[in-house]
Amino acid sequence: MEYFGARNKSVNKRASKKRVSNKRVSNKRVSKKRVSNKRVSKKRVSKKRVTSPKRRGCVEQFTKKYTSRPAPPYPANECCYSVKTGNDGRRYISTPNKNGICTWKRY
Repeated sequence: MEYFGARNKSVNKRASKKRVSNKRVSNKRVSKKRVSNKRVSKKRVSKKRVTSPKRRGCVEQFTKKYTSRPAPPYPANECCYSVKTGNDGRRYISTPNKNGICTWKRY
């Protein structure tokens, strides 16, 4: 009989430990959040050599983009603050906007 009594006591001890580990807040059990031990792997990004496009400078262009517009056939960013004659015969000046990008404006 003592054997069974000892066994019951150990079961009761386990039950009492459970009650202590689970917190009761306003009659609701709050479970502890499980934190996973998984490592988050970071993807390695290979460093590629970035080459800038070839800068041609303030040179007249003969592509469709430049010949079919009324502004001068020059890239405005390469010719910033310069005055050129446009394809329509008027004078244009290349001025930068607030972001530093130059555009052709009538002079």
